[in-house]
Amino acid sequence: MRILLVEDEPDLGTAIQKVLSREKYVVDWVSNGTEAWNYLDSPNIHYTLAILDWMLPGLSGVALCQRLRANNSALPVLMLTARDSVDHHRRQLLTQGEAIAIRANVDLSTGPFKPITESGNSSPT
Repeated sequence: MRILLVEDEPDLGTAIQKVLSREKYVVDWVSNGTEAWNYLDSPNIHYTLAILDWMLPGLSGVALCQRLRANNSALPVLMLTARDSVDHHRRQLLTQGEAIAIRANVDLSTGPFKPITESGNSSPT
């Protein structure tokens, strides 16, 4: 399984890549949406999953997900956010089935992820 990880926070990106690599996933990690699109648009690379940060320099994770769907890509997308809630525009991605979202915990000492409920808020841990 090959995963594209798009995360601009070095500590979080490193932690996610280590966890996934330890589980024998091949992980390509890039730090911005434009570079991610170049990987996704390559005919020689095929991904099983894309993990995108909501907010990235240049092309955001939200815009990247929308671009994927506009190009009829069925690639599963997992969106990461450091926010406790998501706004209406971003919630649409979730309710339309375009992506699944989890809250990336910036304080890695308490665990790297926290699920987001259907209401758009982080669930208690």
